[in-house]
Amino acid sequence: METPFKAYDGNEPCIFVSYSHSDRDAVFKCLAHLRSRGFRIWYDEGIEPGASWYDVLAERIASAACVLLFMSSHSQRSPYISKEITCAIAKRKHIVCVVLDGCEVEGAFELMLCDTQMMSRSDGAFYEKLEKALRPELTREGGAEPAASSGSSGVAGAAGTAVAAGEKKPAPGWWKAWTAAAILACVAAVGVAGFHVAGVFDSGEKEPAMQSPEAQEAASFQADEKKALAGQPSALVVDPDRAGTNVRAAPSGRVVDVIPYASPSSSDSVKKRRVVTLLANEGKWFKVAYEGGEGYVHQSMLGVCSAGTEDGAPPLFKSPSTRTRSVRIDSGIRARPLAFFVDDRGTPWLNVEILEGRRKGATGWLHEATFLAIPNAEEEHYGNCWRRRR
Repeated sequence: METPFKAYDGNEPCIFVSYSHSDRDAVFKCLAHLRSRGFRIWYDEGIEPGASWYDVLAERIASAACVLLFMSSHSQRSPYISKEITCAIAKRKHIVCVVLDGCEVEGAFELMLCDTQMMSRSDGAFYEKLEKALRPELTREGGAEPAASSGSSGVAGAAGTAVAAGEKKPAPGWWKAWTAAAILACVAAVGVAGFHVAGVFDSGEKEPAMQSPEAQEAASFQADEKKALAGQPSALVVDPDRAGTNVRAAPSGRVVDVIPYASPSSSDSVKKRRVVTLLANEGKWFKVAYEGGEGYVHQSMLGVCSAGTEDGAPPLFKSPSTRTRSVRIDSGIRARPLAFFVDDRGTPWLNVEILEGRRKGATGWLHEATFLAIPNAEEEHYGNCWRRRR
């Protein structure tokens, strides 16, 4: 069966569809109905030839207003759908699940979808229930009701919803009333608040300068970074899986979150989201703090990069307590963290395995001044290390 329509390619909120190609007949029939009702729908028809499959899926899930999952015996066996739903849950997306063949939701999906709204094609008034569940005020052209079929009251409701959501301009004919109401409200507000304005200027006080979201994020990250590095070492998530890196509740435990993937071409601010603070280590697992919370990540998913010192190549110590030098290693090479230690001065030390260079395979301890975890375009060592293809 051919694809029923071109996937939505605009910037408005839309529905991300997760399904198995084995179910495409039933899925496409449902999608064609939703499309005829004005819903903006993205599905894998929208992936351009030669594009990175996982990159596109991750970006579309992140920008979607909700995720429509078609659950069947086929989709429960698909590793791709499992990753899509894990990513959607990590990004706290609204998920609607349609059960196609009366299958029992089992295993990992039963756990992941325990709080998810589910419905079956056999349910009475199926499409009516489905449309209401898909957040039509965000994902449908014209808002809660399709523009072509709504009456005067329906248009008013759609316009009101769209303005409240901040997504669309008021429908034609409403702008005059809306503008008049806004002017009256502004006049009233100025009259009530005038003495506040005068007080500010009379006292010589200035309102704080507004920061852009990017500036606020950078300032917040810098504060968190300084706090984290004060007593605990940091590492970089270097897992190459484009679906992201699993964070678990305990070593080898259930997955509770996913740290998003960052490509070599991503901005530094995106890469910084993959910097984690090491809190504890249990065997080959590290408990880490990251932007989304805390959890366990396997040591094979983490890395640091060696950094040179004023007197040359960084030393690899046999022990942080005796500080006996074992060997010197090259600057700008990759290393895997094995354990960490914070000495009585509050200085973090990292036990590492060297992954390349003339000392490949060597293990020992690096002082905090001789390893890097923070991705920064100005750090040539980082550029030599983790930005290149692994």
